[in-house]
Amino acid sequence: MSDFTLPGYQPETHADDAERYPLIYWLSSTKVGGVVGAWHTASFATMPAPWQQSDRFDNEELAFESRTLTFVPLRQRMQWYVSTPDGDTKAIPHYMESAAANAWVQKLGYQTHVTSVRSTTQVMAMVEGIDEPVIIQAKGMVAKGLFQRPTKRSPGGDVYRMVNAMLSVANQTKKGADPIPHFAFAVTLETPLGAKGRPQTTEVGGGAVVVHPRLVGDPSAVTREDLVKRFIGRERLQLAHAMYLECEEWSKAPARNDFEAQAPQASVAPPSNAPQALEDDDDTPLPF
Repeated sequence: MSDFTLPGYQPETHADDAERYPLIYWLSSTKVGGVVGAWHTASFATMPAPWQQSDRFDNEELAFESRTLTFVPLRQRMQWYVSTPDGDTKAIPHYMESAAANAWVQKLGYQTHVTSVRSTTQVMAMVEGIDEPVIIQAKGMVAKGLFQRPTKRSPGGDVYRMVNAMLSVANQTKKGADPIPHFAFAVTLETPLGAKGRPQTTEVGGGAVVVHPRLVGDPSAVTREDLVKRFIGRERLQLAHAMYLECEEWSKAPARNDFEAQAPQASVAPPSNAPQALEDDDDTPLPF
C-alpha cells in the first residue's frame, strides 16, 4: 500500500490473504469525486440489495456500493503504518497503540511531524447476503470510532459497544448453561445523511473531511425484542462458527514489519487477537 488516499483499493502484495478473502472497505471520499460515505467493494460478481453497482473507479471492472452494512463481527486485527519522508508506506509492529507507535518510529530516527503514522483495522465478518468470510476494513478515525477496543477509560468503538450490550442482555435472559457466542447477533452501520440526503461529514484538519458510519440502534437501550430481530438464526450461527474457526490463523498474521531488521527493543507483544481483559474490575474477555 503506497498511499492512504488511493481512490480505489489495491491489494497489499505482502499480505498472504490479499487474494484469499474478499474485501469491503469504507470510502469516505476520493480525490476526484469528493465526499462518498459508502461501503465499497470490487470483490464480487453480484451483490444483494441494498448494494448497487458502481462505476466510480476506472481500475475496477465491476464494483458495488452500499450506504448500509449488516454484518456479524468474527475476529479483528489492526496494523500501524508510517509514511516515510521518501514517500514509502511501511508497516510497523501491529500490537502498539498510537502513542507507542509514534515513539517507536521516533526511535528509528523519523520525526513524526514530517511523517504520518496511521492505522488500518480489519474485521473478519459474515456479511448479510454473503456466505463466506469477508474482510471489513476502515482506517484512522473511522476505524477508531467503530472498532476501538474497550478500556478502563473508554467503552470502545460503536461496534464493540453494541456487541457487548447484546451479549449482556442475552446472558441475563438466556435459558440453559451454554455460553452465547458474540457472533449470534448482527450489527448494522449506516451512512449519516443530512436534510438534503447528503452524507454528513466531520472535519479532521487541513481541510480534510471524513464520514463516520452511524450505528443503527442504541447500545444503552438493547431489549430482548432487539435480540430476536438481530439473531442470525441457528443455521447461519453454525456457519458463523465455522468461519470464526477458519479465521483464527488470519487474526494472528498481520502485515509484515518493514523495520524488523533495524527495530529497537520493544516490549513483548501479546498474542495477536488473544482475548484481553477489560482494564478495570470486569474480567470479561473482549468478544472479538
